[in-house]
Amino acid sequence: MKLVSVVPGYARFYQCKNCSVQVKKNEVGDQEDQKESVEKTLSEKLKSAGRESHRKWFDRWFLKNNVEKWMMESASKGYQSSTIRVDNQEEYLKNRLSDKRTIEKLKERLGQGIDITFKEEHSKNLLGWPVYKSYILIKW
Repeated sequence: MKLVSVVPGYARFYQCKNCSVQVKKNEVGDQEDQKESVEKTLSEKLKSAGRESHRKWFDRWFLKNNVEKWMMESASKGYQSSTIRVDNQEEYLKNRLSDKRTIEKLKERLGQGIDITFKEEHSKNLLGWPVYKSYILIKW
């Protein structure tokens, strides 16, 4: 292809050797495509960092709270389910526990036969004040 003309900052026109067709290449569009791919790359990096951060946090939290042992103790006392309160935790832990990835990781870690759901309840107390409860329900 032979360069026929250039419009600065906008487009380049090329002509094929064996034909009379001109091909227009848009420099601005190419720059936008490059920016978009860089943004996608940055976006993917941010998502990946978030996933990795959540995975590390979950592994530490799971081991620290000894969830499997705690469930075995509850089962030995005759309970068929248990809860992890979310609403009365500090803000950081509340955000982590209410994240849908936490439920997915719990299901993955605890295996089949154990039902894990995130529950939210809105009600009013005796004085009419709103009460909000959120927890993770684990049934076996």
